[in-house]
Amino acid sequence: MLTDAEKEQKNTPSSQPGASAEPILPRRDLRSILLMVFVVIATLIGATCAIISLIFDPSARAFHFGVARRWARVLLKASGIRVEVEGLENFDPNRPYVFMSNHQCNFDIVAILAGLPAHFRVIAKSEVMKVPGFGWTVRRGGHIIVDRTDRAQAFASYNDAARKIQAGTSILVFAEGTRSADGTVGPFKKGGFVLAIQAGVPIVPITISGGRKILPRQKIVFRKGVMKIVVDKPIETRSYRYEDRDDLIKRVREVIISNLREDEVDTLNKALGLQ
Repeated sequence: MLTDAEKEQKNTPSSQPGASAEPILPRRDLRSILLMVFVVIATLIGATCAIISLIFDPSARAFHFGVARRWARVLLKASGIRVEVEGLENFDPNRPYVFMSNHQCNFDIVAILAGLPAHFRVIAKSEVMKVPGFGWTVRRGGHIIVDRTDRAQAFASYNDAARKIQAGTSILVFAEGTRSADGTVGPFKKGGFVLAIQAGVPIVPITISGGRKILPRQKIVFRKGVMKIVVDKPIETRSYRYEDRDDLIKRVREVIISNLREDEVDTLNKALGLQ
């Protein structure tokens, strides 16, 4: 005869025939790990293609439109991320600008590469140079590497960026200098604004919404969802002097904040069943 304890153990779900065991990893975590592996492989392949394209096209136009944009679109497709862009009519892709954007997640640059039909260089932190293959590709592609621990090098990098702009190349700057921890728009660094004043080119405010929920900071999680990019009208800088940089920062930051679309993105995600 079975005791009460033995009967209870016998009737538990884990002891029943056909009972399913708990998964070692939740499905979302497993998907994120597989996507991370895919991103690494796709980036290595993209870097190899970029190296080849840069050998035959030093102007890097083939690199930007033929390799970088395709790499970005492949990553977005594989990750289940849909990018919607509003305001492309507000700028001339044949003119140089400083594109000034907020920064929500590591896929912001991927979304902008895929959605913005402009040839531009990016001001990137020196940490990207530590990524094997990728760092070399970024530098050879004409992007600007800034070492914030070295003031003299940082100034030299911004002077290099100003020369590129004056030669007709646009520059993309993530104005906060780092990803937002909570989705709000943080304080803006001054370097990109001084660059725009020095080069005498307009600033195009870009607002990204939805990125933080797709790829949360300090988490290896890839969620499906919508990223919304709003491109506002260019703001002329010719009337601004170096001493006026704080006024310019305030004006651009207000435009970027006014174009946040987090509620709209949440509605789209629910309607599409993505989150």
